[in-house]
Amino acid sequence: MSAYYTMNPADLPALLTAWQSGSRVLCPCKEQDGTTRLESFVPEKGLCLDYTNLAMPPVDVLNGYQDVLFRWEGNERTYVAEPGAEAMAPTVIFGMRPCDVSALEYLDDFYLGEYRDINYSMRREAVTIVGMNCRTPGKSCFCAATGTGPFARSGFDLMLTLDGDLCWVECATDKGESLVGQAMVFFRPVTEAALRARLGELEKDCRDSFQKLPDLSQIRTALLQGFDHPVWEEITPTCIRCTGCTAVCPTCTCFQFNEERLDAQSGRRVRVKDSCQTAGFTRNAGWHNPRSKAAAVRHRIMDKLVYIQDRFGKKGCVGCGRCIDVCPAGIDIRKIADTVVKDCPPEGQRKPMPVSIP
Repeated sequence: MSAYYTMNPADLPALLTAWQSGSRVLCPCKEQDGTTRLESFVPEKGLCLDYTNLAMPPVDVLNGYQDVLFRWEGNERTYVAEPGAEAMAPTVIFGMRPCDVSALEYLDDFYLGEYRDINYSMRREAVTIVGMNCRTPGKSCFCAATGTGPFARSGFDLMLTLDGDLCWVECATDKGESLVGQAMVFFRPVTEAALRARLGELEKDCRDSFQKLPDLSQIRTALLQGFDHPVWEEITPTCIRCTGCTAVCPTCTCFQFNEERLDAQSGRRVRVKDSCQTAGFTRNAGWHNPRSKAAAVRHRIMDKLVYIQDRFGKKGCVGCGRCIDVCPAGIDIRKIADTVVKDCPPEGQRKPMPVSIP
């Protein structure tokens, strides 16, 4: 279902208040440290629209740091296990940027594709995505190079675009139309042609304001050819394995399991987020680690720009720039990409292409 509307941006707080009658509404809120984070909408505090992106990816609402997979209880002879998944209350995530909308599409492929993850599935069904197209890119943003922004094409229920004293609204799903129907007084129907024409102008303005973007058109070939490129050894000494890059990445899905004993006769298995950048991520029981520190740094870049692309048909990097902003060592995926692309040998001098899936 597709429908198109305009509304007055001044009515957004009242609109979110109307939506709260049937859902929990999460929206961008400015913190005291200047960052913008996703919090429950409080009408008295108003609504923050002056943000480049959220400090933490909003997909964490769906891809949480801890999931109870199942619980067990019993005695010495009999144990009964029950699923740990619990339904989530209907939730509206308001203000998700196109890069994070694209990340959510990847998570849907990962968790709901070949194998359906019940925890993720139950949360996903409860969530409605109301995105917000970008008007001004941040200093670390490069979504225009990854093809995930600055305007979204899919993956949302409603997508809003601010345009002065007007807000353009694209409705893409039944969930989105349900939200519109709950507060139709705020919306005025328009034609698709009118919306597309204006959004085309606004998107061009935003694209033109990006700083230098990395060339990712040949990045898969360049990274595979540069598997032993000296850049990996050059940047590795600066990495302190803080795992900040993977903590803020909206497409990281690594996890491990913990067995937790609750009392003498019950416990649970918990899935918790992990990071490929920790020293113990690939260390085996004999304390041997087949992956060096340089290999771990390289793996993160290869995974985001090669391995995920080969498996799912889309890059694992959405160009949000969070890993660049959070890295205390200044490791910049854009600069790494530029380096390996620049040094990629011409077609006639390339090595046989190695297998890309690790």
